[in-house]
Amino acid sequence: MMCDRNLLVEEAHLLAGHIQKSAHQPSEDSLLWFDSPPHIQQRERPIGPHLYSGTTGIALFLAAMEYVVGGDGQYRRASLRSIAPLRRSLSYLFHNPAKADQLDFKLGGMIGLGGYIYSFLRIGHWLNEPQLIEEAHAVATLITAERISGDGYLDVAHGSAGSLLSLLLLDSIGEGRSGARRPLELACVCGHHLLTNRLSVGGYPPAWLGNHGAVPLCGFSHGAAGIAYSLVRLFERTGDERFLKAAQEGLEFERSQYNPELKNWRDLRDPIHSRYMASWCHGAPGIALARMGMLKVIDDDQASDDLCNALETTRSEPLAATDSLCCGNMGRVEILLYAHTQLEDSRLCEDIESIVSRVFRRSLFHGGRYSWSDPCDYLHPSLFIGAAGIGYTWLRMLTPTLPSILLME
Repeated sequence: MMCDRNLLVEEAHLLAGHIQKSAHQPSEDSLLWFDSPPHIQQRERPIGPHLYSGTTGIALFLAAMEYVVGGDGQYRRASLRSIAPLRRSLSYLFHNPAKADQLDFKLGGMIGLGGYIYSFLRIGHWLNEPQLIEEAHAVATLITAERISGDGYLDVAHGSAGSLLSLLLLDSIGEGRSGARRPLELACVCGHHLLTNRLSVGGYPPAWLGNHGAVPLCGFSHGAAGIAYSLVRLFERTGDERFLKAAQEGLEFERSQYNPELKNWRDLRDPIHSRYMASWCHGAPGIALARMGMLKVIDDDQASDDLCNALETTRSEPLAATDSLCCGNMGRVEILLYAHTQLEDSRLCEDIESIVSRVFRRSLFHGGRYSWSDPCDYLHPSLFIGAAGIGYTWLRMLTPTLPSILLME
């Protein structure tokens, strides 16, 4: 739709190639990556398995490459090899439930069991691997009522809200193993956990004191916007008004932290100093995305004002220092792209073109290297902070019907 399609395909291939070249192959059917260049021995450690900065996120991008642009099966093979160690570890736990009971799993959609479910579902669909969808249902059996009740994170990234979103997607795929608890039932358990873990601080409307923090937070990844979005999605599936009411109160809390001069929402991780970010994880872009995700249910004047203000800030921000999906320019491109598909506003195309052209120019100036925050100038291979996320954004521009990972569609 926007930018030169050949350029987008070329850049996606280059990023996929960078990821594959930086991989290590400990066995014939496995790949792994390090957090830093292998020659920096004192920092060398394998990345983890999670969607955010680990192998499932890399596998998801490579599977999307196979699905959208092809690659003679090379991306398919690399995707499956990326998650082979995780699949073996999970298979061991499925067959040894006593061992699984001893482990303290996070539940989140980006870091935790929810991210495994989401990744397996999407990769299984794109690569026509039904076994992965079956394994996603098996992962859901690890999301027990006891683990949900012990979740202190609550948010989309690490906690119950992220599990809730992945379980809703899993439920839409089918019921999976006979005798297993239906994913929608587990999603409702997550929803009730979110209902019972709200807190009113300083007279503000109740919200979520996630991550064992001092105050509730705004924003998508760890705050009220993302949790409210997950509860609205659950309300859509169940019709339970309690989920909708809690979401609306969470949005009221978030509005109490809005600065009309900056057209942004305060980052409350530092409750003493006023701080503002403008990215998917914290600040106006992620809040815009959450409001768009709720439009079918919450479309009143206040929600409309929130969305207009959040999009204006998202459009007007200067180029970020990093190109990542989480905190950088690709997150803004993805959110503006989603807004364009939802709102059909032609001005958003111009904003996307502007950001993308500046990102390309800066990359060319630095010898074809995209920017991220590591001081050693190593482009991390992962989805939310590195190469895979940049590549997935180019694929989304080529094929906007691909799901928005930032929304856990």
